[in-house]
Amino acid sequence: MSDSSSIPPEIREALYNEPGFPPPDGITPNFDNPSNDNTLGLCAVIICLVLATLAVVLRGISRLFYTKRLELEDYLGIIAYGFYIGCVWTVLEIARTIGLFVHQWDIRALDLVHFSYVAHVLQVVYCFTMLFAKTAILLEWNRIFAPRGIRNSFFWVSHAIMLVNALLYASAIIALNLACRPLEKLWHFWLPGICNDRRALDICTSSFNLIFDLCILFLPQRSIWHLQMSNKRKIGVSLIFSVGILALCGAAGRVYETANTDYKGERTYGAASIALFGIMETTCVILIFCVPAIPKIFTESSYWSQFSTYLLSWKRLTRSSRKDSLEGSSRWNGATSKPAPSKTYERIDEQKHISLANLEHHVTPLPTSQHYTSQNNYRHNENGILRVTEFSSTETSSGNPQATQLYGQHPWMDEGSNI
Repeated sequence: MSDSSSIPPEIREALYNEPGFPPPDGITPNFDNPSNDNTLGLCAVIICLVLATLAVVLRGISRLFYTKRLELEDYLGIIAYGFYIGCVWTVLEIARTIGLFVHQWDIRALDLVHFSYVAHVLQVVYCFTMLFAKTAILLEWNRIFAPRGIRNSFFWVSHAIMLVNALLYASAIIALNLACRPLEKLWHFWLPGICNDRRALDICTSSFNLIFDLCILFLPQRSIWHLQMSNKRKIGVSLIFSVGILALCGAAGRVYETANTDYKGERTYGAASIALFGIMETTCVILIFCVPAIPKIFTESSYWSQFSTYLLSWKRLTRSSRKDSLEGSSRWNGATSKPAPSKTYERIDEQKHISLANLEHHVTPLPTSQHYTSQNNYRHNENGILRVTEFSSTETSSGNPQATQLYGQHPWMDEGSNI
């Protein structure tokens, strides 16, 4: 652990008076009030936390009250969200102790011990978050684009990505915990032992992570554009699955900042950027998992339907009032208008009955060019029944049975639903 009480008194005293890194020439360390960007960092973290939590809650409502069943990916998503909260906690802890975007020479070496421990925890929980979240995403997408019993290209590609992704993050977690022997040397850096090159490990992990994010982004697009729906609906569904663009930006930012951070020098300033890009990426991964289930709440909720009907009625009423106003203004200016409909009425004699028994004496045959059955090939006079017609209808379906099945499972693929 990083508790300073476990540090020998003489080492603790020396670390308290020493900066975490020698300052550049002409710069005096500022331990008491170093410059930082905590406000910027905390605002970004809070926004990400609110978005992710809202998405998880809405997905939970959709699954519990509308779909009314939970699948394996739902449990994996809950686990991923728990590790995501761990990521958020580590960033908040760094902001509370040493601050975000603080130069290492403005930090006491004693405080660097706690920072190194928290930074290690952040990397581990980040890997766990990605391991469970991406597995949940791919399992969910398999239910959408490769329903049970279908072994198409999407099925095999997604399972291959799922396997490699699991192996990558499992290996990264093991490598992070074997980075130093003993592991405590990561934060108790005065202990004897051996440490591996953490920078090479982090660059390798973040680079492969960027590649997997790119694959996950483009994986569903081919299947979406082969669905039998209008182009407008395809664009809408494609946008739902394109939240990964933001995750891709976060992954690219992590790669850039990791490659430009000096692990053997001043690293606390760059570590803040890496942490915030990691929060951005994990938030977007949570959104990617949750967003496809959210439209079901609005398409099947009676309250939302009533609200939508009210909005449409109000819009029509406003449009009608505006049209009446324009017509009144036109008549005021002398414009011609259509004559008003006649207000004369025709009295109906309720005592007059039409005899159905003698209708056959008033029928006239239809033209011979039209083919009718003997039951329907008569036209009665103006006081009787003109024609009785019987209709029969049959329903046939064609096209992709997979797409038809998907419409019933996912309302955002239905032509009549709202995304």
